[in-house]
Amino acid sequence: MNPINYSARIASRALASLLVVFAAACTTVDTASTPSVIERIKTATTRTDHVNIATFYESESRSARQNAVQHRQMAEGYRGRAGVGRGGAELQTSILRHCESLVTQFERAAVEYEGLAELHRRLAEEAGR
Repeated sequence: MNPINYSARIASRALASLLVVFAAACTTVDTASTPSVIERIKTATTRTDHVNIATFYESESRSARQNAVQHRQMAEGYRGRAGVGRGGAELQTSILRHCESLVTQFERAAVEYEGLAELHRRLAEEAGR
């Protein structure tokens, strides 16, 4: 076996493994704050309750937009790189699709969070009357 092809294959597999770990890390839910948010949503009745929930969703929207920017930049970084060895072009295409998919998902999530923030701002107005 050609040592160069073998090294390229090992590098491609290592990169693929890192991408899987990275994708899992990106989709991890912060369970420490989730129960309190769920409880706040279940029990929200006052203006302050809804304002606090709206603030939470605004923060989530900002975070989602930051993640979208980060993944867009990652895609650009990968786009400028040459494929590594045999199969490198396919791996690069896969990585680009992955990054672009995450950009789309984070942008959609940001819009959804903004909608939920707006809903709770309206609920806050109604509760304050």
